Parts: sequence; C-alpha cells; structure tokens
Amino acid sequence: MGKRVVAAHAASVLVVLVTVLGLSGWLATPAVAQDALTITMKVSPNAIVPVSQGGCVSVHADIDYHAAVPGTIQLYIDDNPTPLTPYLVFADLQGNLVAKFNLEAVKGMVAPPKAEFTLTGDLVLGGTFSGTDDVAVRTSKSSK
Repeated sequence: MGKRVVAAHAASVLVVLVTVLGLSGWLATPAVAQDALTITMKVSPNAIVPVSQGGCVSVHADIDYHAAVPGTIQLYIDDNPTPLTPYLVFADLQGNLVAKFNLEAVKGMVAPPKAEFTLTGDLVLGGTFSGTDDVAVRTSKSSK
C-alpha cells in the first residue's frame, strides 16, 4: 500500500471513530483549554422514598460510554461534599453511560421534598463532564 492510501485509510478510520464516539467537538481544541462538558441525565427511580426496601438508583447519562473514564464517575447529592461511587458502570443499548448506585446510601443523603443529583467524571480525551437532575423525595409510597 502506498503512503497516500495508508494516510487516506487512517483519516477515514479517524472520521468513523469521531462520528461513532460523538467526539467531534472535543478534537477541535487542546485538552487543557476545554471547559466541562454539560450533559443531560435522568435518575431512576424519579422519586426516592426513604422507607422503601432494596433496589438501586440508576443514572442514565447522555454521553457515550467510551468517552468517559468509568473509574472517575461520582454522584453528588445536594450540597453534600462526599460523593457516591457507582458499583456498576456500563453502556446501555444506545451506547450511553449508565451508572448504578446503592439505594441505601442514597436514602441516607436525601430529604423531602427533593434532592439535586449531580453526576461528574473525566473524559477519555481530557476535560470533565457533569450533569444534574432533580429527584422527588417522598415520605411514603403514596405521597406525591
């Protein structure tokens, strides 16, 4: 293969990777000049009931799983300075990041009527990301 063919192939592979990983905006500037990427996220369940039993809290983030560094992901709740670390991080069927947290730990950090959940982490190509979602906190399963 000639040098031009190899260079063209390498460029094609890069374009595919950038497109698949959704990283086009992150390749345009050096890592040190990047601001934190703001993502959208959804917490499930959408209401926490401190008297409920078992389960987990899932955070579904609108960021490609492969763009994030899984070991850096943390969940902050309200103004509590101590973050929670997920016990499981994986890609959903769309390739987006999902992080699961212990429900008992979350229940110990929330109070009615709501709590603000903030997911943070590092990006593979440098920089950080964060997203926030408000979650209702109810005193019983029937309260709204």
